[in-house]
Amino acid sequence: MVREIFWGVMATFDDLTEVRSLDVGFIELLVREGDDLGRLDTVLETADRPFIVHAPERMNLDGRSRLIDLADEDPGRRNAFVERIDQVARTAFRHGAATVVHPGGVRGCPVPDRSVLARNLAESLGSIGGRIWMENMPRRYHAGDDLLWCNLLLHPEEFEAILPSVDGVALDVSHAYLSVDRGGNGAIASFFESLKDQIRHVHLSDASYPHNEGLPLGAGHIDMAMLPRMSGLPVLLEVRGGHLDGLAGYREALAAVRGGSWFRGCVP
Repeated sequence: MVREIFWGVMATFDDLTEVRSLDVGFIELLVREGDDLGRLDTVLETADRPFIVHAPERMNLDGRSRLIDLADEDPGRRNAFVERIDQVARTAFRHGAATVVHPGGVRGCPVPDRSVLARNLAESLGSIGGRIWMENMPRRYHAGDDLLWCNLLLHPEEFEAILPSVDGVALDVSHAYLSVDRGGNGAIASFFESLKDQIRHVHLSDASYPHNEGLPLGAGHIDMAMLPRMSGLPVLLEVRGGHLDGLAGYREALAAVRGGSWFRGCVP
């Protein structure tokens, strides 16, 4: 029997009230730099449907806004990043919510030997509580006006070392497509085939080379028909700018997936 796909959208504290008006099965709440965890506690305590928490991607450290990096080579910075993610994840877990986390390892250029970064990430995860769903990354990372390089968790085999320290994988389809410089649809398939028993959550949007992610379904080059069926999983429609113009992007994405025509030819 094919189980239901649970569709959801992203919200921040700023637009949560508006997003709650949508008919979705869950909301993924993005905690941003400086957001108060007491507010997160209150939102989850009064939740009207299931929530997933997305850990912050930045924090203010030493007077600077920095990308949170669980693989940082500097022990002091890394400990501060670990503490922030741990606090968010434990707050979410008190209310039964999982937390989606990025690994870090984002740099200005590709790192030839990533073994140190991988060890640092594994060590950091051993100090973080809650229920962690680790997200895969694309080759390039948009940080404001900067286009940086990701050096961790681009490929399924990289997850093997950290799976004992997390509670599952949040598979970002757009990231998987952009994890290689060609053959992105094959890369998506390899994630589903290699990690199918560990995938707990999916971020779904379209993408196109060289580094365009978060596109509306059908606006990029992802072959949606080749995706394995995501039955029983919470699937986030992660459309860039979907919260704007009265949630127009989210509404269009929900209409598309519920219409069914985009999702033909998938295997169980």
